Amino acid sequence: MQTNPHSRLKAFCVLALVVGLTAVHYTFGGHNMDVHLFHRELFFIPILLGAFWFGMSGGIATAVASVLLYIPRLIFMQGHLTWTTLGFQAVVFLMVGALLGWLSDRAKRQRQAALDAERQAVVGRAATAVAGEMAEILGALRRMTAEKPENLGLDPDYQAELDRLQNMVEALSNYAPTPKKRLSTDINTVIKEQVARFQETAEQASVRLVTSLDSKGCPIHVNDEQLGDVIAALIRNAIEASPNGATVEVSSLRSGACCELSVKDQGPGIKPEHQARVFTPFFTTKPGGSGLALAAGRKVVSTMGGELTLQSTPGEGARFIITIPRENPET
Repeated sequence: MQTNPHSRLKAFCVLALVVGLTAVHYTFGGHNMDVHLFHRELFFIPILLGAFWFGMSGGIATAVASVLLYIPRLIFMQGHLTWTTLGFQAVVFLMVGALLGWLSDRAKRQRQAALDAERQAVVGRAATAVAGEMAEILGALRRMTAEKPENLGLDPDYQAELDRLQNMVEALSNYAPTPKKRLSTDINTVIKEQVARFQETAEQASVRLVTSLDSKGCPIHVNDEQLGDVIAALIRNAIEASPNGATVEVSSLRSGACCELSVKDQGPGIKPEHQARVFTPFFTTKPGGSGLALAAGRKVVSTMGGELTLQSTPGEGARFIITIPRENPET
């Protein structure tokens, strides 16, 4: 349950209703069964509120409390109710609390999913617009340096900054990817292309970049260019996170009806409090990072019917896993 002031007030209201109804139940009615049946109906009020406000856990907790407080009073009314009847009433309380709580939880998840989808759509539109503007500026800067590089008196790191800006433009563009034609390809082929692309970068960083590929291969139906960009971002991050002499391993594996691709580094790992946020747009702990590569990568993989996830233990590195449905799961 949440612990904000509103939640505490709601919990107090549920508790006060249960306690108040219990006091009425034990004080009034005597041996008049009709009165106690009326009290039983009143106990559904806090159960409904507990389920609506706090989901299944709240509904069940309130139902259990109501059973424990309502049933004992009836036990003393010997001869009026059988144990079967008492048990049935207890089950009804629990069923109502659990069912309404489950429906409340599902409604909350659906509302959150709708909000997330709307938020991503807004960010995607903004990313597309910003990427377009940045691409034009970047193009102008590159043309300017290409025409008269000797007269500009540029800092030696100027080209590196342009490259970093290019990476940011690509990340922004990938966050709102345009649909591209998908073709049948082996995931090993895409991996080999990206690993070859980053071998020199890894050597310069004194990092070993190795592969461990499924010998049978793993055909998938994707846009290899977009998937390649995602793998490139993961490899780049892994190299940057790895100390000298460390190993970055890129692997593939047939896993049931899916192909699994992973990029594993031997860096410091990701703190537990950061792991839930690494795929959030603009969240980053890396100096100079944009916080878009992982968010964009997850979005791209999702459009291909796959999933991008993280496994990390602080001090033991991080492992990013791409899971994509196989083209022919039966083979």
